[in-house]
Amino acid sequence: MTGFLLAVGIGLLLGWLLTRPGRSAPPPVNVDPARLYRARDRRVIAGVCGGLGKYFNLDPIIVRVLWVIFALASLGIALIIYIIMAIVVPEEPAV
Repeated sequence: MTGFLLAVGIGLLLGWLLTRPGRSAPPPVNVDPARLYRARDRRVIAGVCGGLGKYFNLDPIIVRVLWVIFALASLGIALIIYIIMAIVVPEEPAV
């Protein structure tokens, strides 16, 4: 339980440090922001974390770090969720 709380605390601290006021926001994208897509340009594996980053207007690296922390804390449940999202979430339309 202590490891889980430590991982959540580190994730929240990293999120706060990287998104605090004064940091420039990523440029707007020509895709409907109200819809979740898998990213084409910010993908590493399937584009899920890049798409979540665009959806929540966060740097995809933050989403990836939080996803890894969640995967370690959930003992692999996050990997199953990632695979489901890679299948279910549509790919971003070509611009």
